[in-house]
Amino acid sequence: MEGSGMMTGTKDSDISDMAAEPKASVVRLDGQTEEVGHLVTALEQIAADLSWQPGQQLREYQAQAVHFAAYADGVLAGGMQLVPATLSQTLPCELVWPEVTLPRRDRTAHIAIMALRPEHRGTAGLLWPLCIAMWRYCAAHSLTDISLEVTPDLYRLYRRLGWPLEIVGSLRPHWGEDTCYLCRMGVAEVAGEMMIRATQASTYRSIVSLMSLPCEKPGSRPPAVLQPSVLQPGNCCETVV
Repeated sequence: MEGSGMMTGTKDSDISDMAAEPKASVVRLDGQTEEVGHLVTALEQIAADLSWQPGQQLREYQAQAVHFAAYADGVLAGGMQLVPATLSQTLPCELVWPEVTLPRRDRTAHIAIMALRPEHRGTAGLLWPLCIAMWRYCAAHSLTDISLEVTPDLYRLYRRLGWPLEIVGSLRPHWGEDTCYLCRMGVAEVAGEMMIRATQASTYRSIVSLMSLPCEKPGSRPPAVLQPSVLQPGNCCETVV
């Protein structure tokens, strides 16, 4: 789902002071591998700890999804399951909002879950690397839109962080949690918002620098690791192939 619990309590200032964060890396996992199975199990455990009730949904979409594993100092800290419409006939959000027709639905990717273990929540040190890896995947594969469920509190927080979220589905219970909105954002809109903020804040300049790295061609071997150790001025972030 939307990552509730991951950013709860995060302040706007958190994104500009991450020097104390553990070394972060994000690995994109394709196909049905043992690593994907381990990540899905970890995400199910995190969901249970947060009292979410996804049932078998993560397993049911596993074969039609792209997964991103987030590591802190080499230890699995959480990750994301992304379901592109190009790989799946149905999107998870359509089970809850069947009446909503997403704009450019055939070029939409849905964030089914984005979550971290408790000790890594409340900071942005792993949020941005996960999101950058996801945005770059969408750009490389001609996916123009991203959809996700967010609680009202997270909607306000993500908007403050610069996510150009648009509400397209009314408040509705999701996974046994408090009611959520269904939202969307355009990949190009995200890039534009990050560029605007980069003119005013060094953290966003680092984010734009990572987003601007050459994308792999669809069907090619993905970069093994996106390793932005610290998103702050003067700290170079690189993709290790």
